[in-house]
Amino acid sequence: VDQVFQGIRDHLVTATELKMNCFFLMPIIHKFPNRLREELEKAFEDDLDSVFDVAAVRTALETRRNRLEQELGQVEHIQEKFNVIHHHLSSPTVAAVPSPPRDKSLVKEYVKEYEK
Repeated sequence: VDQVFQGIRDHLVTATELKMNCFFLMPIIHKFPNRLREELEKAFEDDLDSVFDVAAVRTALETRRNRLEQELGQVEHIQEKFNVIHHHLSSPTVAAVPSPPRDKSLVKEYVKEYEK
């Protein structure tokens, strides 16, 4: 019984939706293109060239492209620095070298030991 009522309800909703679309939306859909064209013509009767200013858009896009290229260069430079630091820290020679002594008298001994 529940399935019968669900089927009737679905059919009723579908039929109502179809009738609402036909009676209320179809006239709007038929009139919309003409209304849109008229409104656009009224809005841009004087100067249609200012609406589609390709030069201004091109300038804005070129400016944005230049900024992005500069930012890319900065990011690549930073990435290169990190790669150098990573390579330096991960190399076996750096790990084997002890830190330099703080006492100035031991610096010469440290240099000699490091040169071996």
